Amino acid sequence: MAAYHLEHDGTRCFVTWRHFSWSVLFLFFWLAIWTVGCVLLGKLVFVERQLGMLLFALPFWAGWLLVAGLIVNMLFGKTQLQLDADGFASDWSCLFVKTNKPIPLDDLRRFEIHEHRGSKGSRSYSLRVVHNEEKNANYMIPHGSDAGVWESLCEKLNGVLATLKNDPKIAEEPVGPKKPEPIVFDRNTPAKELERPPLSSWNDELDFDGFLFHKRGVFSLAGCLGSLFLCCFWNGIVSVVLLGLFGVLPSEKPIDPTTWWIAFFFLIPFELIGLALLGGFVQTLLEPFRVTKWAFRYAEAAFQPGFGRTTIFPLDGWKSLTVRLTPADNEDEDKPDTDIAEMLDELELWELAFLDRDGATLAAIGELSKSEALWMANVVLREKRTIL
Repeated sequence: MAAYHLEHDGTRCFVTWRHFSWSVLFLFFWLAIWTVGCVLLGKLVFVERQLGMLLFALPFWAGWLLVAGLIVNMLFGKTQLQLDADGFASDWSCLFVKTNKPIPLDDLRRFEIHEHRGSKGSRSYSLRVVHNEEKNANYMIPHGSDAGVWESLCEKLNGVLATLKNDPKIAEEPVGPKKPEPIVFDRNTPAKELERPPLSSWNDELDFDGFLFHKRGVFSLAGCLGSLFLCCFWNGIVSVVLLGLFGVLPSEKPIDPTTWWIAFFFLIPFELIGLALLGGFVQTLLEPFRVTKWAFRYAEAAFQPGFGRTTIFPLDGWKSLTVRLTPADNEDEDKPDTDIAEMLDELELWELAFLDRDGATLAAIGELSKSEALWMANVVLREKRTIL
C-alpha cells in the first residue's frame, strides 16, 4: 500500500493518505470478545432493571463505541491536503468531513517533518506546516511510516510553495527532523570546573576505590492520591461483580452456568488491570526509597536501578565519552517553539555513553538533561584514574 497519493503539476499540489494500520486486526479480535461481554451486560441490565447495573455497564459500552470508532477510522478515514495559489487547505474525512481553517499563501513559510520520540525507542512523525501564526499545524503520518518517503513529499510541497511565492530559498532548506550533534570527549581531555546543575536530582560521591552517581526517587502526593483513587474505583467495581459471581453477595436469581462462565472469562482482563493499578499504587508509595546508582571502580561500571538487580558493564579499553541525544526518550508532545537553547536542551533527554576504540557503546547513563550529561562527563574525566 502506497504511503500517500500525490497529484502535482508545479503550481498545485494535492495529497491524500489513508489512516489504515495493521493494528486494526488486533482491534477486531478485541472488539469481538468485548462485544460478548457487552451483550451479556445488556442482558443483565434488561433483566434486573437496576440503576446500579446500568451505571456499571455504561463505561463498558462507551469503550466498545470508542474502539469501534477507531476501527472505522482506520478502515475508511483519510487526510487530504491541498496547496495552490489560494494557500493551504486540509480536511479529515471518515463518515463525515471535517475541514480545517485554511492558511493564506502569504502566511505560509515552509513544510517539514517533525519527529516524535516515545518510550522504548518508538518513533512517529508528523507533517508540520510552518506559518506566521503562533501555533504550527501538525498532521500525523501513519505509524511505522518511512520518514524518508515523507521527507520527499515535503521537498515537493516546498518546491511548489517556492514557485508560488517566487522564493527559491524555501526549496533549499532541509525538511528532515533536526537532531543535535553529539559532543565527544577523548579520555585524555582535561576536566573542567563544572558545578552540578541546580535542578538535577543526581549527586556524585567519591568512594575509597572509585566514585558513583546516585539519585533518590521523589514522592508525589498528587500521583499517590490519583493512583489510589483509580485503584479503589476500578478494583471496587470489579470486586463487587466477582463477589456476586461467586455467591458471596446475596442475589435473588441464580446465574445459569453458561452466563457464569462467560462472565468469569470476560472479567479476567479487568482483574489483570486491577492488579496493575495496585502495583502502580505500591510503586508510588515506595518511590522515596528507590535509589538509582551508577558506581565506577576497577575498570567497570555497576548499574543498580532502584530495587532491581545490579548490572555490570566492563569498561576495559574505553577511549572516549559521548554526550548525545538518547535513542529512546519519553517525549510524547511537541516541544515549544523557542529561541532559548538552554530551555530546549533541558526538554530533551540525553545520555552519557562510554565508547571503545571502534565507537561501540560499552555503557550509557540515560534519561539526563544535556547539562547533567556534560557535568557527569566532567566528573568522569576528573576521576578517570579509577576506571583506567
